[in-house]
Amino acid sequence: MKKAFFFLVLMMSAIPGITYSQTCGTTNIAQGKPVDVSGQQQYYPGSQAVDGNLGTGWYVSGDTSYIQVDLQQSYSVCKIKIYWTTNGKGKNYKAQISTDGMNWTDMFTRTNNSANTDSFNVTGSGRYVRIYTTARVNTWSSLEMLELRIYNSLSGNIKPSVSLSAPANNATSFSGSNITLTASANDPDGSITKVEFYQGTEKLGEAFYPPYSLVWPNVQAGTYSLTAKAYDNSNADSTSTPVNITVNNTNRWSLTGNTGTTPGLNFLGTTDSTRLVFKTDGTEKMTILPDGFVGIGTTSAPDPIAKLGVNGAIFATKLKITQNGWADYVFSKDYKLPSLKEVEAYIKKHSHLPGVPSASEVISKPVDVGDMQEILLKKIEELTLYIIDQQKQIEELKRQLEQKQRK
Repeated sequence: MKKAFFFLVLMMSAIPGITYSQTCGTTNIAQGKPVDVSGQQQYYPGSQAVDGNLGTGWYVSGDTSYIQVDLQQSYSVCKIKIYWTTNGKGKNYKAQISTDGMNWTDMFTRTNNSANTDSFNVTGSGRYVRIYTTARVNTWSSLEMLELRIYNSLSGNIKPSVSLSAPANNATSFSGSNITLTASANDPDGSITKVEFYQGTEKLGEAFYPPYSLVWPNVQAGTYSLTAKAYDNSNADSTSTPVNITVNNTNRWSLTGNTGTTPGLNFLGTTDSTRLVFKTDGTEKMTILPDGFVGIGTTSAPDPIAKLGVNGAIFATKLKITQNGWADYVFSKDYKLPSLKEVEAYIKKHSHLPGVPSASEVISKPVDVGDMQEILLKKIEELTLYIIDQQKQIEELKRQLEQKQRK
């Protein structure tokens, strides 16, 4: 279709006395393109002025400001349309064009603007378009541009646009990995015929249909510069901005075993403050929190000092608990053993042994197994002392009884 159209134009232009004007396109060539701004307010970046959404925009304080769009290739620009908010309209501004983003040529000047939507025709060729404002309609409001739309002349073929969406710039991987390259390509006045993928000047492969993707297998250690090159149906081409990646020569964890790993460099885990999750059958079963707490069947620590939490039963053949003290002080000569009457009185009043947690305390607060073992041992040792004392009394009574019987 493109070739037939251009052939027709070429033939007709050869007829003497006939001239043909350029047609201004209807595709917004600024949408989604990179922008540079003189400043911006939080939550209102310059990119929101070229996102195709009139519900978002670029806001900036002050009269003298600019927003600059990189069209990523040279265009013959024929029309510009600006959407302002009611209170944040620009009053005086210029539309400028540049081939290098540094030297600017005025295409249009607006003074005393009062419209929320300002549309004007321009003439100029270049890669960069800038709206440069010098005054606002309302000085009490910020400058608020909802959308900046730019249109180009359709007198000739428009080159396709292409960018690498994967891998991300400065991404890292491990030696031997398979790396997937994915490109986005578009031709505003035709169709994409193919996309080629390159590492430096080496062609890695090509794709003919979207999604344009290629798997680069078994990539060895090194640093690489990746690009995508798109062709349209008129055989015009464009090359994407390079994406740089690093493939490390360090060992990675393998399901078949690992050798030569370096603790601190080779590890399973996270490098940020997110928790590490372990799943089976698609369901989370265990987690490690950033503070080191390990949870099995739970994702929260029951106590700030807890390092392990298990929501369920634990079965073990042995359990060893380290204690700082033990209850053998009961056998010390200076230990005051309470009388059985005192113990009886305490039980009647409190319904539990002295020194032993009550039922309500156990319900409200987890029991420390080590501390509880020490408490129980203390009671056993006290009970042993009571038994020894009672045995002595029995033997004394027995002796006295035997003496009476001999008399």
